[in-house]
Amino acid sequence: LWVAGNETDVRGIRDLLNELTERDYVLKLPDSTFPGDEEYVFKHNLERERVAKLTSPTAAKRYHQSIANWLEHQSNVRANEEYMAMLGNHRDRADLPQAAARAYLEAGDIARSRYACAKAAEHYRKGLELLGAQDPRRRMDAQHNLGDVLLQLGKTEEALASFRAMLAVAYRLNIRGKGGAAHNRIGRLYRELGSLDEAGRHLGTGLGLFESCGDERGVASSLDDIGKLHWLRGDYPRALDQTRQALQMRRRLGDRRSIALSLNNLGLVLQDSGEFKQAIEAFDQALQIRQEIGDLVGVLITLNNLGTVAQDQREFEKAHAMFLQALTVAREVGDRNKIALVLTNIGEVSHLMGNAAEAIRYLKQAEELCDELGDKLGLADALRGLGVAYLEQNDIIKARDCISRAVDIFASIRSKVHLGAALRTLGEITAAGGWGQEHSQKAQDYLLRSISIFEEIGNDIELSRSLRAYAKFLENAQDLGDPETLAAEAANLNRRAETIISRLQQYTSTAHATSSGE
Repeated sequence: LWVAGNETDVRGIRDLLNELTERDYVLKLPDSTFPGDEEYVFKHNLERERVAKLTSPTAAKRYHQSIANWLEHQSNVRANEEYMAMLGNHRDRADLPQAAARAYLEAGDIARSRYACAKAAEHYRKGLELLGAQDPRRRMDAQHNLGDVLLQLGKTEEALASFRAMLAVAYRLNIRGKGGAAHNRIGRLYRELGSLDEAGRHLGTGLGLFESCGDERGVASSLDDIGKLHWLRGDYPRALDQTRQALQMRRRLGDRRSIALSLNNLGLVLQDSGEFKQAIEAFDQALQIRQEIGDLVGVLITLNNLGTVAQDQREFEKAHAMFLQALTVAREVGDRNKIALVLTNIGEVSHLMGNAAEAIRYLKQAEELCDELGDKLGLADALRGLGVAYLEQNDIIKARDCISRAVDIFASIRSKVHLGAALRTLGEITAAGGWGQEHSQKAQDYLLRSISIFEEIGNDIELSRSLRAYAKFLENAQDLGDPETLAAEAANLNRRAETIISRLQQYTSTAHATSSGE
């Protein structure tokens, strides 16, 4: 019978430990890692290593299994990444690869939940190595999660390989839902890199797979992702339609994290459509949900988006504060792609506040990071901002070089919104060069193309900016025609811009009251 207090074996072990302590081999710690137990450590690593070498492989394997068996029954192990990794290590050394793999993958999940991306990637890789070809469903989930943390670390190629590995398993086993999830992750990755056509192929394939197996949650995710793709291409009506469909489905399913994602994406489309009031309402709802559920990546994205709305409303101090707050969260999370995005936005708003030197400093950091990450869209955005900042400093050569590179990238990835803004800046830089009539005509062509793009896609905010830029150009373009005619045309363009701004300000004043009403 197990009688409390009659534990002669425990007393014998304690006597032995006391002797080892007195002989200066081991040290008793004041507090044990596990409540209710006593913990000892070797004082010197050399002695510990020597003892380990003298232990036979068979005995060592038995000891590791005993430790693993004891460890897995401790109350706080499952919630602690370090303990789960320790459990995985003991199981591995006890020659239990499948059990060890599960422990390492759980350690990866815990690390991922607290945004320790490097540690999570390490655990996932170890777990996948031990898992081998066993447990395909667990392997697909682990490849998905590994790809996710690799993306946050900025390791794009490795992330893509992980998502493709997930897709390969799903395809071989005809698991359409997992295949749809893999295609969606690959599509999102290509979308963020600016390869919009490739993104569209994968996202469309993911949608088809989800529809074929009746996965409503997956269908909603695909619609949301495709809506964001239409937004990047400047097709706002289709973007709104897809995003609203996704939001409606996700509200029916009740997944708060997904609802917040759809609200955030809806806000982006509404913002570019000039619907500031509705955009801020969508962003505020998304931010509240993300803060309540502890979604730090989501929080930083929505803070960044609220900053861009403030910037559109010319509330530059507010935008600057929002971006700095978002940067703090991005650095806490360690998401290098998001850090680059926020650095670019801080640089642009710094320029608008009249601080070109600060703008260049932030934008150079963003440029270097995007170039390292292979983020073409982010790189082009940073280059466009640098072009504007160099123009402000009258460094025309650097300005033209930056913006020309940005235009080439935007044209190659077919993002009309970004291309229109870049062409406007290129027109301004070309005009500022003062290189004669030929360059004036080129500047005119760039500005007219910018106006045409924004008229085509219906982006009134950017259209008003391009109209004003072209009006300013005509006021100073004496070599392109009769000054009075040019002045009259410039005045007409400014009136068009004012009409757009006046209409948008109706939303702006209401939106400001809404966002500060709490």
